[in-house]
Amino acid sequence: MVTGSAVIDMVRVRERKRHMVDVLIAMHLERYTRSACSTDPPLARVGLSEAEAHRRGIGVRVAKLPMSAVLRTWTISESGGFMKALVDSHGDRILGFTMLGPEAGEVMAAVQTAMLAGLPYTGLRDAILTHPTMAEGLTTLFASIPPPR
Repeated sequence: MVTGSAVIDMVRVRERKRHMVDVLIAMHLERYTRSACSTDPPLARVGLSEAEAHRRGIGVRVAKLPMSAVLRTWTISESGGFMKALVDSHGDRILGFTMLGPEAGEVMAAVQTAMLAGLPYTGLRDAILTHPTMAEGLTTLFASIPPPR
């Protein structure tokens, strides 16, 4: 067992490494604001909200899906909440995602990954995702994006 100052030094090194990784990730992800709240049900969001898009003069297409439409909610008897996605009004780029419902942080991370990779919303719409999962609801959500104006 390691004790004394060696333990403190190991903890400091580990904390510095974590901080460096956090800084690098923040630099890479600075264009996408993201958050997850440990509420019941959980709330998670990445990218723009409708209000932010409107303030910035960015045209968006919006899709909203009640959590009761996600099959996984039937198996866990937790159907409260919703998923909401914002897509560029003239293109296929995902601009924002909000979810209030079970496993919101996990589902938001999947959308965030798609956003970082530059995947068009059709990539999630057409994906064959594992059944039954909360993420499976993304296919239904993105299938309801209205056509470009």
